[in-house]
Amino acid sequence: MNEETELRIFTEAGDEIPIPEGTARFISVELRPLREGVALEYDVNGTLVNLSDPAFDKFSLSLSSSVVELPAFADMALGELFTVEVPLVLRERGSSPSRPFVVGSSIAGAGWVEYRPVLSCRLSDRPFSGTEGVADVSWTLEFLEA
Repeated sequence: MNEETELRIFTEAGDEIPIPEGTARFISVELRPLREGVALEYDVNGTLVNLSDPAFDKFSLSLSSSVVELPAFADMALGELFTVEVPLVLRERGSSPSRPFVVGSSIAGAGWVEYRPVLSCRLSDRPFSGTEGVADVSWTLEFLEA
């Protein structure tokens, strides 16, 4: 396990994707609700009504970093299913997490709970970039929660 990050990615078969030291420093994490899961409509009285189905309360996940060398992400196939232990702490109302979480990451307070989510998601994009002659490359992994 890489001591520089809490990010862990597993294939559908349960194999962990290696993230060597020096390839994942200061990862930027963006977790966004999927807009496709939101159904808001105005009724005949002009009141905005939420018609969303909670089964579609899903996230898109973006992970990115600028490093000296790339991790072993190039053979990750678009559309492939992965389990991601997200290196971001969520806090929500209640006494227990509303979704799967990394073991040992759940902490409850007075009316709230925080935890690191575990998402089952499909890879939707994985661009890499760099500049020739400069020891600086960037990687991004984009996921959609399954």
